[in-house]
Amino acid sequence: PAIECLGGAIRSCTLTGHAERAVWLTSGSVMSNCLVAGNGRGIDGNGSRIEHCVVAGNGLYGVMLGSSPSNNVVEHCTIVSNTGPGVYFSNNSGTLRDSVIAHNAASGDSFAGGVTGASLIDNCVIAGNTGAVGGVYLSSGLMRNTTIADNASETCGGAFCFLGGMVNCIVYS
Repeated sequence: PAIECLGGAIRSCTLTGHAERAVWLTSGSVMSNCLVAGNGRGIDGNGSRIEHCVVAGNGLYGVMLGSSPSNNVVEHCTIVSNTGPGVYFSNNSGTLRDSVIAHNAASGDSFAGGVTGASLIDNCVIAGNTGAVGGVYLSSGLMRNTTIADNASETCGGAFCFLGGMVNCIVYS
């Protein structure tokens, strides 16, 4: 990766044009006020926090965080136009809050274009994404106070929730 953060902080940076992964964050890492754009892959990590960042135009995915549910947090971010899921949490392992996830395009049987695998999605806009299962895929977890709009899928609608729940959300196409 261009930057590997081992439990520290990355603040106010711009990472563009890297052929591979732009950022690797390990447990306890915080990334804030950064632009991550036009890279082979966006941000990878586990047990990390990403806040006030723009993640745009990356290949493979925008943000992919691993299986540490209590510490994976993405908030106050704009994640747009990535080739692959905008945000992917493995093992339903993270919180997405106060963010815009838009115009991402995922392929593969288990991916949503916008968000896959969050344990909580709160106060977000997820719009204009395409993927195998639409804009959002929750196999468990909760989505609340979120707008899901104009997402597309070949197999199901704009949001696909299985064993998850939705509270006070708007869904439209």
